[in-house]
Amino acid sequence: MIIQMKIPRSFFKLFVPMQHSVVYLYGSRAHDQLKGGDVGLLWVISDTAQAQHAKQNSHQVLAKLKSHPDVGDRRIDLKIISKDSDSMSDPFVQNAIKTGILLAEMRGTSN
Repeated sequence: MIIQMKIPRSFFKLFVPMQHSVVYLYGSRAHDQLKGGDVGLLWVISDTAQAQHAKQNSHQVLAKLKSHPDVGDRRIDLKIISKDSDSMSDPFVQNAIKTGILLAEMRGTSN
């Protein structure tokens, strides 16, 4: 069953307040025909420095996510990338974007 995550955009703004970013739910939690598994989240941040900052603080992001009632005890696989990085051409990332569910889109004041 598709996980219904209603994580507010303001949650992600805590970590990259001034940047445009998007969060996708990917993998088995995004598709009814697939079985269980962890919660796969792909967070694409427009600014490379902000993406690096979010990666360095990923433990805080994960702890905050774990405290959200829609996540609870589920295992979370969080991938954070910059929109300008080579990772955008990675087949895994392309598939996550193509087949995933857009959970949140935050529009910052700078790109």
